[in-house]
Amino acid sequence: MPQRIVLSGLGVSQHEGTLRTSLIRARPRAVGIAAAFVSVEGVQRSIGILRRCGQPQCRLIAGTDNAVTHPEALYAAREEGWTIRLGQRNVGIFHPKLIVAGRRFATNGTVEQLCCVYVGSSNLTAGGLSRNVECGLLADADGCMESASEAFAELWNFAIPADNAALRNYAARFAERARRRAVFELADLGINDSQPVPSEPIHLRAHRPPRRPALGADFAVAAWAGLQSFTGEYRFQVEFPRDAGNVISRLIGAHVQVGGRLDVYCPNDEITRPMQYRFSGVSI
Repeated sequence: MPQRIVLSGLGVSQHEGTLRTSLIRARPRAVGIAAAFVSVEGVQRSIGILRRCGQPQCRLIAGTDNAVTHPEALYAAREEGWTIRLGQRNVGIFHPKLIVAGRRFATNGTVEQLCCVYVGSSNLTAGGLSRNVECGLLADADGCMESASEAFAELWNFAIPADNAALRNYAARFAERARRRAVFELADLGINDSQPVPSEPIHLRAHRPPRRPALGADFAVAAWAGLQSFTGEYRFQVEFPRDAGNVISRLIGAHVQVGGRLDVYCPNDEITRPMQYRFSGVSI
């Protein structure tokens, strides 16, 4: 059937499976994706699909409203060779979900000789691909609509190129928003969809580290907490659990100078002071 309405999330049907089948059968050379929300797991699953159908050239327009799209997903897509742009809006939010596939990208942004089109409710997240109840129009071969290619081109030409500065600015905004989010928001919005959110801190030890960081180290913040001691080798030292010290060492390791000197910003008087850094790693 060249054109049909597809449901997923009911029974065994999944958007990921129907999309994979259509793209592998069509074997396009160019794929354009527009999605309001993009997650790390959504990009990784999509990379797997595109590799199976011949690794076509891919363009992604990602929405960044409400800082739901994960910046690490955009970095992962760019590392795969995708060309990334950030969706803009006039009013409301950037909310399309569109996939167009064909022979090549034209100079005006359209996809020529369409062989597969999806337009519906599924975002580029694990939930949108496999868990949520979704509904969309999937067309292939003779059922493709040329207007879908024109719609993608209009979105693409209006979007902002995701250069290093644009991605870094968005990553900073995402990090600031993430600090204020409750755990249930991370799961409900699909921000963290590569593994379930632990119900208790103690359960973190049972989880394997994710393939990509939740936040870039450049945007991490730390607060000293522990026992201040004025005995021993240093005039000022802080004692805290070894695991916390390992995390801090990884965050600041690249900034430690020769001899263990480290510039530390003190927010109380807004002065940056050189300090001696040494982490013993002794368990307490």
